[in-house]
Parts: sequence; structure tokens; C-alpha cells
Amino acid sequence: MDPVPVPADRIQRPILYGALVVGALAAIVVTGWVFLSPSLLLHRQVAAATSQPVEPPPSSAPTERPVSGRVMDAESGAPLAGASVWVGPTEVRTDNEGRFTTEPLRPGAAFLVKVPGYELRRLTADRDEVTVALAPKVVRAAYLTYYGVADKGIRDRVLELVARTELNAVVIDVKCDRGLIPYRTEVPLALEAGAQGPVIIKDFDGLMASLKARNVYTIARIVTFKDHV
Repeated sequence: MDPVPVPADRIQRPILYGALVVGALAAIVVTGWVFLSPSLLLHRQVAAATSQPVEPPPSSAPTERPVSGRVMDAESGAPLAGASVWVGPTEVRTDNEGRFTTEPLRPGAAFLVKVPGYELRRLTADRDEVTVALAPKVVRAAYLTYYGVADKGIRDRVLELVARTELNAVVIDVKCDRGLIPYRTEVPLALEAGAQGPVIIKDFDGLMASLKARNVYTIARIVTFKDHV
């Protein structure tokens, strides 16, 4: 018995449906690979990041500004004209009203205010305007001659007096009445004249530092009207 022939259009329909399904699945796979590929995702992220405007980081450097102020006597309130305001190696002097203005300083920078006969003040640039009241300082000094400053025994006795009495300063010959200099000098004229020696303190800077560490006020004596050398 011969089989009943199947119409051709019935055979082609399943094949067509299958082709459509396979094609749709292939399109879905290709589309997913395109959008989910790691390299393409990274490329999109980089492109998105570079397309956004980048805000510049805030400046961390503090703004330098000058400090203005007035220097006064702490007891009388009178202005102190000619007071020295030191910023590093730069000195500014106060005017007749005790006023001054420094160079631009960064916040927290240190500066000094000095007047002979008054306490030294160390300040920091935390404000644009300051009032500096200096307390008078009474100076009571012992005198170290050209030979005395080089003698350790004499120096120690003077420092002992400073420690136990009202003495708070020393006067040191840095050029005595004979024109001699006790520290190592590099001044050509002084070396040519023979002003160096016989006393030469090897570590004059160390001596000054030790006196400052003891809070001893140091005064340099320079003889100008009697100079044999």
C-alpha cells in the first residue's frame, strides 16, 4: 500500500519556522555578546568617564597674606616706634605709631618682634591684624672681657651668678679696647691687621647657643674709640 503523499507546503512550514527560531536565537546571542563583552564595556565606561566634565581638585596650598599690626608698651600702652619685626632674614621697622606690615606670609609662619629693653615675642601668622604688647625687660648684666670670655673658669662663675642672683645678661667683648677679636673672623682687613688672636674661641656659635639655652640675654661690646691694632 503506497503512503499518502504529503503536500509540499506542509513540509516547508516546519523548516521555515525552525529557520526563523534559529535566526532569532542567533541575533539574541550576537546582541548580548556585543553589549556584554568586557572590552566593549570597558570602552563604554572610559568613553562615558571622559565625556563628563572633570572638576579640578581644590587647591591645597594656603594663600599667603601680609600681616599688619601695632607694637605697644604693655604697661603704658604707648606705641613703640622703631621696633624690629623679623620674618626670617627680612626686617621691618614700626613707624611712629608703632604700626607695621610684613611681606606676604603663609598661615602659621613664624615672625619675631624685638625692641631693646623689652621681652622678645615670637608670633605666628594666624591673623591678618595683630596687636603686640611687649613687657619691659630690666637688664642686669655681668661683663666678660676679651680674656674672661675665653676662660672657662670665669665663664662658669658668671653663669653661676646668673643662675642664683637677679643677673639675667652678659656683656661680651667681641672687639676689645686693643682691637682684638675673640671669635674666628673672615673679615680680610681684620686678618691683615692682626686682630685675630691670641684668644680664639673655637666654638663661638656653640657658646652663644648655650647662653641662649639658659635664657641669658647677650650683649656685644665693640670698642670703637680705642683700637691699637
